[in-house]
Amino acid sequence: MIKVEPSYQQVKAYLANKQWGQAVASCRQALRRQPDSEEFNVLLGFALAAQEKRREAIYAYSKALQLQPEQAQTHACLGELYSQLQELTTAAWHYQQAVWLQPDQAEYHYNLGITRHKLWEWDAAKESYQQAIALNPKDAKAHYHLGVLYGQRGQLEEASNSYRQAITNQPDYLSAYNNLGCVLFELKQFEAAKAVYQQGIDQQGIDHNPKCGTLYNNLGKVLQAQGKAGQALVAYSSAIELNPELKSAYLNLGRLWQQKGNYPIAVQYFERLLRLDPEQILTYSECANALMAQGKLALAFDYLRKAIALQPAFVEAYCQRAKSLPGQDILERSQIYCSGFLEALRNKEDTFQVCLYLWQTYLYLGDTLFEYGAAKQAEKYYQKALQIQPDQVELYIRLGDCLAEQQRLDAAVMTYHMGLALQPAHPQIYLRLGQVLSKQKRFQQALEYYQSLWHQHLEEGKVSGNLGSLGVLPIDNVPRNNYSAKPPDNYSAKPLTSQPPHPIKGIYEATRDWYINTECHGCYYIEVPWSTIDKDWQYTGSREIEGSVNHGSQGNGFPNDINTMSMVAPPVSALAPISVEGSKSQSQSQSQSQPQCGGVTCNRCMRRLCNQFQSIHLGKRVYQCQPPQTLSVDSPTVFVATIPQGRAWIAPQSSYWKICHSIAIITPDDYLLSDLSRNYPWYLPGCEHYDPRNHRIFSLDQMPPLEYIDGTVAVLSGLSGHGYYHWMFDVLPRIEILRRSGIDFPKIDWFLINTPQQPFQQETLNYLGIPANKIISSDRYPHIQAQELVLPSFPGHFDWVPQGTINFLRQRFLPQTLELRYPERIYISRAQARHRQVINETEVKELLSQFGFITIALESLSVKEQVALFASVKAIVAPHGAGLTNTVFCRPGTQIIELVSPSYVRTDYWMISQQLGLKHYYVKGENFDCQPIRKLMYTSSLTEDILVNLDSLYSVMKITGLNQLCSRVHNQ
Repeated sequence: MIKVEPSYQQVKAYLANKQWGQAVASCRQALRRQPDSEEFNVLLGFALAAQEKRREAIYAYSKALQLQPEQAQTHACLGELYSQLQELTTAAWHYQQAVWLQPDQAEYHYNLGITRHKLWEWDAAKESYQQAIALNPKDAKAHYHLGVLYGQRGQLEEASNSYRQAITNQPDYLSAYNNLGCVLFELKQFEAAKAVYQQGIDQQGIDHNPKCGTLYNNLGKVLQAQGKAGQALVAYSSAIELNPELKSAYLNLGRLWQQKGNYPIAVQYFERLLRLDPEQILTYSECANALMAQGKLALAFDYLRKAIALQPAFVEAYCQRAKSLPGQDILERSQIYCSGFLEALRNKEDTFQVCLYLWQTYLYLGDTLFEYGAAKQAEKYYQKALQIQPDQVELYIRLGDCLAEQQRLDAAVMTYHMGLALQPAHPQIYLRLGQVLSKQKRFQQALEYYQSLWHQHLEEGKVSGNLGSLGVLPIDNVPRNNYSAKPPDNYSAKPLTSQPPHPIKGIYEATRDWYINTECHGCYYIEVPWSTIDKDWQYTGSREIEGSVNHGSQGNGFPNDINTMSMVAPPVSALAPISVEGSKSQSQSQSQSQPQCGGVTCNRCMRRLCNQFQSIHLGKRVYQCQPPQTLSVDSPTVFVATIPQGRAWIAPQSSYWKICHSIAIITPDDYLLSDLSRNYPWYLPGCEHYDPRNHRIFSLDQMPPLEYIDGTVAVLSGLSGHGYYHWMFDVLPRIEILRRSGIDFPKIDWFLINTPQQPFQQETLNYLGIPANKIISSDRYPHIQAQELVLPSFPGHFDWVPQGTINFLRQRFLPQTLELRYPERIYISRAQARHRQVINETEVKELLSQFGFITIALESLSVKEQVALFASVKAIVAPHGAGLTNTVFCRPGTQIIELVSPSYVRTDYWMISQQLGLKHYYVKGENFDCQPIRKLMYTSSLTEDILVNLDSLYSVMKITGLNQLCSRVHNQ
């Protein structure tokens, strides 16, 4: 028998000396003599792998396993090779075999964790990392990668702990310092993050390590967030010096110079970054921004054109949709001109034509925002339009109006004068100057402009009798819709012939406080159980209801057997009203010193609420909500109040986009009741910056005509009450709150409500027993005073659905569900919506259809059919939108997959899932990083379209088990 030991030792010596060729040759020679040698096959695999001949190495290792199947090390080597070839599933199988054969080897568990991590099998990866750490607690890299996994899932505290342990085990672990600092930065712990980065930089022997560039770059981000721009510049520059190819440092440095107003230097850094990476949309976007700020529009257009070419889907979808718009209002005209701009840009039309489209886009966007009440945002668009067309007098008038609306009167006067310099004696400017100067109590100067305007009209023969006839002529005035809903024949409303209403004296944040502090004959106030009530609770007339206040008789429809409290002296808990003296200027000065809050669209407030749901990132932009049993949001008091001679102002809907944006309830002694009044942008639960003095009623120059109603009127209208979501969650519950208060419905003469034009409104009102002949449209009669107002409170916070609302809707509508068979899996289309459409819906529907999903257009179904459908389904995929309102009718365990724009992630439907035990996932769409274009296309993140990543959609199908076909498809 030929001995192989000397050759075996010789091959090992070759391997030790990295003589890979000699090792391969010796192994092949030995295997020709002894082809069934497991040892030489293993050595051959090792040598071939070192030569990066991976397929040949895999063959050798596989041959070794055929001879000796239970070799854990050989399986581990195969796992590494398959991982290098990105054949991760096979790699994971081999690592799993190695772990099974030799479970006490921490390295095998670690490598299995890495592979599972890459496969997005994050739960399994976490288990493998933890097992590796249990076997070897000193393994820094296992702690580090466990920290990476926690960070990706959004579990920042756990990530922080893992990175700290990695640093403890290996004090020179630069990546651990970097990632720990990033986690602390995200947690807003800036000083702690700065200390970690500095600690990493100070490590001996690594101060000139190119990897330190990342630490300096991230240190710069912390310093910039702290307002230390100079130090941040030094840090970014150091990062580039250490690592001239660090892309993020160029981007950050360019942005910082841009913030400082040094646009030429910013452009230099952006262009250097584009030389390193010419495929980054964000860099083209930033460069275009900086060039446009310098007025270099032609150059900026080139960069925007390149950005669009890298991701054309959003722009193509937007332009295609704009072609079908009739252009009947200013919003549609802004979209049409924006589409024209984008098409001209992509078609490389001359700069003059592109600019023509662009400034008109700015113009109509400004008009839209001003009409909506967002004067501050409108101002920015008018200023941009003036940069392109500085000789347009109408732009100065619009900009001056924006400034005047914000009470920046000196700036408004200056802007109007700039318009006069272009067109002296412009009548509209004269009129506006007279109005603004009158507000400033500069009456002599105001009179001069009015007199000049008067003489101008005399000369032109246009005088019609008195100066008051020279009213403001609106520019691009949008006519109000003529609603089809008419008041009933027996409706008796009449204009008041007395003096205009008194100005508002102050604001009561709680209606209860006004009742306690006011001796108002015939007033009534009763608190109604709502958020914590049993779903089957009904008023019986004998139940004691705490917290009732009654002044005077009970002739208002409340039953006599309700317990009431007689208030002899105001208790300590009754708060005084808030003064509104100079409310507009006060709120503006406060808004300049306090953090700005965007109300219900505030990213900061919404992020705080989202954090309560403990969303876990499952990989590939797929997230799962894992909320606790209870959420830390206090529920507002739910009540019903009556006010004799009370007033209601409810802003009418004037177009599909300018919906009801304000509601004000005013007492007979002229106090605004804040908890019965609302206005956009309102606020989210827990917001610390809401100020009731910012209500829009205080910015009105004049109120609409006041009409008197001789009878009892229940006010039900809600903000955006014409939309399905707010109708179901804000308006209809007020009817149930009335019922639960025990009020006698026949004694209510009228119900003031958003015009019920749409079928779902009429169907639900009819089902809840509200007679059509008792409905008054708040859109037709926005400002009323009634003999008695009956005021059910709102059921909860705006955009935050309470348990009582969910119970009410299920109790009232589920029993009427139809006995029909529906599909188990549905996709809800928004193809008929005006905004937030799924750009690649055709591909989405095609993929989902493979798993038994049926596409549904809810607009074609009655409410009764929608309720029955959602009560039947087991899985729903839908873009974020009103269609998901119906998840309130789902059974526990139903799977909800919500498709969202990455910049518009909200809790609106998560809380329904939390309270009903639904399994809620959401999938973030692709980012559109060209900010200048995105802001033109979408004035708000609320309207942004969604581009679904199909890999993400398939991933969530796999995660939820929906990649298996369902038992029941569609039954016609």
